Amino acid sequence: MTELWKVQWDTAFVKHVESKSLLVGSLYENGYLFHLATKEVTYINWFYGNPTCAVISGDEQWAVMGGGEILTVWKNQATFDIALAWPYDMRQSGPGIVQVLTDPWVENAAVWELDITTLDVQKLRDFREYIGKAYMEQVAW
Repeated sequence: MTELWKVQWDTAFVKHVESKSLLVGSLYENGYLFHLATKEVTYINWFYGNPTCAVISGDEQWAVMGGGEILTVWKNQATFDIALAWPYDMRQSGPGIVQVLTDPWVENAAVWELDITTLDVQKLRDFREYIGKAYMEQVAW
C-alpha cells in the first residue's frame, strides 16, 4: 500500500480529479483511487491509451474513471466496468447521474448519460460541434 501511495510523486502521474477525501489519478495506463485520510489505494482499472477523465460524486460515495473503451465505476467498495468507446470528458449532472462526452472529433461523437445506481448508459444526443476542428484541451459541451 505505501509503495502504491508513492505513485503520486512520479512525474508521469496524472491527477484527474480531487475532492476533500478522495483523489482519482493515473500512472501510465492504470487508474487509482486514493483515500486521502487513510492513505489506502484502490486500483480502478487498466485503460488502453491512458485514462482521459474522471469524476467524484459530490457526496464522495462513488467515482467514475474513463478511457480507452470503458468506464469504471467505484461504489460500495467495488468496481464495475461499462463498455463505452473513447470517453473524453465527464461531469456529474445530478444525484447519481454522470454525463460522458465521447471523443468530440469523430463522426459518432455523442453525450451519454450513466446512471450510477443501475449502471445503465443511454445516449442523450449526438455531438458534432468539433468534427473537423483543431484539437483543444477544453471542449465546451
